[in-house]
Amino acid sequence: MDSRGTPGYRAPELLNPGVYNEKVDIWALGCILYELVKQLPIFDSDSAVYDYSQHPESLGEIPFGGELVGLMLQIEPDKRPSASEIHTRLSELYKNAGDMINWPVELVEGGMHH
Repeated sequence: MDSRGTPGYRAPELLNPGVYNEKVDIWALGCILYELVKQLPIFDSDSAVYDYSQHPESLGEIPFGGELVGLMLQIEPDKRPSASEIHTRLSELYKNAGDMINWPVELVEGGMHH
């Protein structure tokens, strides 16, 4: 097995010899976003990642950014969003979150780097 990446955050394509691209980083970022929102890691080992890649299950309810996390954790790398797409979606999520708690839009948008 390749030693690149952190166990439990490695994309499924890193668990087998072969070609991979920048989408492995999108997978890892999806794991981190899940962990930030749920306050627990989604996978505790590479074995858990492998099992998920063979038998994908629902990620359960994710209270913030669940659809985005689901896209980032697609088994097929080509189905994962680009970094630019993630930035756009996160900007919208933060704007909407600010609207929900009545933050001024300028404050929310000012906090996002464009």
